[in-house]
Amino acid sequence: MWIRAQMGRNVKRYKKDETFLKTSYYYETCTKEECWMLDRMMTPFWLRPKYYIDDPYEPYNVRHGIKSPRIGLNGKFARERPKILLEDSIADRYFHDR
Repeated sequence: MWIRAQMGRNVKRYKKDETFLKTSYYYETCTKEECWMLDRMMTPFWLRPKYYIDDPYEPYNVRHGIKSPRIGLNGKFARERPKILLEDSIADRYFHDR
């Protein structure tokens, strides 16, 4: 699950009402499509843990022992599924994941 800041939180704050000013700095969770897209964009460089002094995001970086579904047992970048170019009839006969 990914979090992000609310869009437009620093734009024309003088025009916004008091409720927006209070809640605009809260974090939002991303939608399913945004999470899928961000997961696909991650490479091993970004999946490595990074440590900063007085990091306010440190509680969000806990991975609970899961590196990523895209990192193989050898610790290298792994494809989700190897590319196979077959006719549809052969693919339907042997592969049941469609």
